[in-house]
Amino acid sequence: MKTQYILILMLLVGCSQFGHSETFEQNVNWNWFVYTDGNDLDDGHSWTTAKKTINSALSESNNGDTIIIAPGDYNEALNFMTKWGITLIGAQNNKRSRIITNYQGSIIKCGHNTTIKNLYIENTRPLNETPNTAIQSTNRNNITLENCYIKSGATPIVLSDCPDSVIKNCIVYGAEYGIALWGTGTNKTIIKDCHITVEDWTVCSTAGIFAYGSHVSVDNCIIQSSKPNADETFQSRCIQVIENGSVAANNCIFIYGSSNYNYQYGVDILGDGYMALLNCVFVLKSTGDNCFSIVNYDGDLTVSNCIYTNTN
Repeated sequence: MKTQYILILMLLVGCSQFGHSETFEQNVNWNWFVYTDGNDLDDGHSWTTAKKTINSALSESNNGDTIIIAPGDYNEALNFMTKWGITLIGAQNNKRSRIITNYQGSIIKCGHNTTIKNLYIENTRPLNETPNTAIQSTNRNNITLENCYIKSGATPIVLSDCPDSVIKNCIVYGAEYGIALWGTGTNKTIIKDCHITVEDWTVCSTAGIFAYGSHVSVDNCIIQSSKPNADETFQSRCIQVIENGSVAANNCIFIYGSSNYNYQYGVDILGDGYMALLNCVFVLKSTGDNCFSIVNYDGDLTVSNCIYTNTN
């Protein structure tokens, strides 16, 4: 009888410890809620106690937390490069959760394993005032941008040595580069199902995708680039690869030039870069001089089953 009592007591203690551990695990990763009519003094763990600013939720968040952002405009810049696994999720369908501000620098600086979904992100600062971006990260892995509208007066997305990053189903609008990827040759980025537009009105070179030492896979994208004052020094192109970078583009449409603009390129390759083009369509919309579908300076190029058209 005494032995049975001891066994029952041990089972009860064990169950109690297991129950406590299970509750703790459930609280490891919180969902944080942000609403324009919220209050940063509240705990942010439900819509009724939502935070007013994203920064307030970020400051209290732990690695791996998710921040859910209600429709509305949020005029703030976010820096969470020291955190891991943060997820920012905005509203879907016709409702917009917008992070929009005039900011000198990057609106969002993100850390390892960041996921950003369903957000409208815009840096309204013009290119001719100061360099600016919407999303930027350096030496961080696994950045995922999904179903976002990302706009900047200069370069909307800048990732430097951020391997295994993914940009998908996004609309990107810039004035200098659309997506700038800097790397040391080991990182790879996937860009798919995106619409990237670059329209520059200042004196600088432009590219929808710029790959410097990075390896990039581009699938099912539409990339548009035009520059009215392009010349031999400052050209416009949809994709540029330089310094041992590489791009493999499949099922993409490149639309470049407008009116009588000069020096409008579909793609160009510099400094031992490599590019593979499969099932792509090149659409030239300019009657200007020195407009080419492909320009190759000392790089390697593979082209298969591509179509070239001129709408003028």
